[in-house]
Amino acid sequence: MERAGTEMRALALRGPAAGEGRSNPIEAGGRYAEWFIGQGRNPVQRAGQPDDRQARAITRAELARQTLALLSGAGEQFHGKVESRLPEGHRMKKAILAELLEGVPHLGTCRIGRVPLYKNGSLFSIAEFYVTNFDAKLSTRSPHFFNYAEDALKGGAMFYGVGIFADKYGRRLAFDRRFGDEGLYFQTKEEAVALYAMASIATGKSLAELKQLDRNNFPNAGKLQE
Repeated sequence: MERAGTEMRALALRGPAAGEGRSNPIEAGGRYAEWFIGQGRNPVQRAGQPDDRQARAITRAELARQTLALLSGAGEQFHGKVESRLPEGHRMKKAILAELLEGVPHLGTCRIGRVPLYKNGSLFSIAEFYVTNFDAKLSTRSPHFFNYAEDALKGGAMFYGVGIFADKYGRRLAFDRRFGDEGLYFQTKEEAVALYAMASIATGKSLAELKQLDRNNFPNAGKLQE
């Protein structure tokens, strides 16, 4: 994770000028809504052609491609950490999906996994877990889900879990705000906190139960602070 973050910060130094591209509305028909439900174009294609206004070491398309590759690698790495610590019978499914914020080829997220919670008619309530390469405040009620500053990449990686409704094909339809904080299960920059939060949702076990399992199975592993 640390290596991926360092490489993404280095890429960003050659990326778009400050102020180019922001996060997008989650309102129906908005660009963020398109990203959320997977109807937008491929992120690499969306990044467009090189910006002639400023000489760059790499093109926007190449920056986007490299960012997606690094995000995917970070997602795979963290999924491996989580899965190795989960007890048998857990419900988390691997679901790696790297995506960029629209028009911002150096900022993106990678979905790590999903936990199906229940079915309501044709809708499925699912908890999804993500890692980002930037820092932001998240809100399912705000016009912008990602509220970030221009130097957001300097804030480093962030983990979060969010509740969604999906169709039978797993396509994201809307936020499920009935759980957590308006649909946000957790948001943290601490890897250990994210690991325990994901494990709790995936197993239905309390934090205390998970800590005891960790003490029994991984006596030399790093622990979440009391």
